[in-house]
Amino acid sequence: MNWRRIMLSVMLVITILITLAVLFADRIIPKLVFRPEALDDGYEYNFSGPHSSFYLYPDADIKTEVIRFTVDNPKGAILYFHGNTGNLQRWGIIAEKLTAYRYDVYVLDYRGYGKSTGIPTEDGLLCDAEKLIEYLQQNHEYNKLIYFGRSLGSGVAAWLTERYCPDGLILETPYYSLENLITSYYPLYSVESDQRISFPTWQYLNYSNTEILMLHGTEDKVIPIDHAIKLYETIRNKHHVKFVIIPTGTHDNLPEFPEYTKALKDFLI
Repeated sequence: MNWRRIMLSVMLVITILITLAVLFADRIIPKLVFRPEALDDGYEYNFSGPHSSFYLYPDADIKTEVIRFTVDNPKGAILYFHGNTGNLQRWGIIAEKLTAYRYDVYVLDYRGYGKSTGIPTEDGLLCDAEKLIEYLQQNHEYNKLIYFGRSLGSGVAAWLTERYCPDGLILETPYYSLENLITSYYPLYSVESDQRISFPTWQYLNYSNTEILMLHGTEDKVIPIDHAIKLYETIRNKHHVKFVIIPTGTHDNLPEFPEYTKALKDFLI
């Protein structure tokens, strides 16, 4: 038996598998993580309350759309960073409900989503979020500023918290890190990749002194609750964190539970 030839064949197979794993990570996983739906520039939103929209320009060739929902005499403003699918047509309806707590609400469509241009990437989403906070600092003054991150957006909101400390941070269905979540579904994602998606939420919040509300359901099949628990255990200053676990809650139905509504009301008082 020619052991040298067998070893060469095995090494070739391993090399091919690693190459395929990297190609999959580079080309397929970003399409699974970022799932935008485009909207025509002329599309008109049909929200129930007072609102307006405007564009920001985080990069020279990128524009991102923001919708602002307003209330009379707001307590402050909520910056809402949405999940990985859809666009403002869906997320605006969800974000608008937060005006019930007497806050103005700003919700951003990341690059590539809705009417926003460009291709979504990790660095791109963070750049888009930073442009929004810069806009607020330059154009509006609020007594209170809250960041709200939903699913994918929880990593964006956490990153922004580390750099521009808000009065509070709400994380709905958050993850420890997006890389860790992806690896739990696709173990070969640990292979090095130039297009790695990380969003290390734990790192952004490790030493945070910001008041944080975490909300997660026990039956979440998209981001299993173990990932949120791992994030919570990593945060050193736990006396600043309230972690609300909702029995039987899934990834998309938490607002249907009274525990969710009460937690938001108490946090946003």
